[in-house]
Amino acid sequence: MTAHRPNVLSVMTPFPYSVSAEESVETARAMMEQHDIHHLPVMRGGALWGILSARDVAVCFDLLGDAKASLPPSVAVICTRDPYVVEVDAALDAVADELANRHIGSAIVTKHGKLAGIVTVTDVCRALAGLLRELAPSTVGDDVA
Repeated sequence: MTAHRPNVLSVMTPFPYSVSAEESVETARAMMEQHDIHHLPVMRGGALWGILSARDVAVCFDLLGDAKASLPPSVAVICTRDPYVVEVDAALDAVADELANRHIGSAIVTKHGKLAGIVTVTDVCRALAGLLRELAPSTVGDDVA
């Protein structure tokens, strides 16, 4: 039996929430909190335009403190342009390496150039944990003293 390398399709979150580049930072933060997510693809004119992370939002709010009237007019101002984008058939190991090398938490997944999903470091860690359990199942009494 030959093992195959998984692709991002096997671990990604399909059809992720996204936000318009013109949307307010406050609305994006509320969406992230409501859905317990840390990354939002940013769309403009129906096309992928950037990515907004929970960290981007937190830094924005930390810098402004109580001066909410000074919030940027839209997520376009604080999002990361030109995010890391991969196709659904990209090898998961290569994507994991690239996430680590770039020190980033997610990759946008597309299918023929259209938004299809998102894969995060959390997704990669869950896949690794599953693989490790398959390779070496734990046994009762396998404790370290």
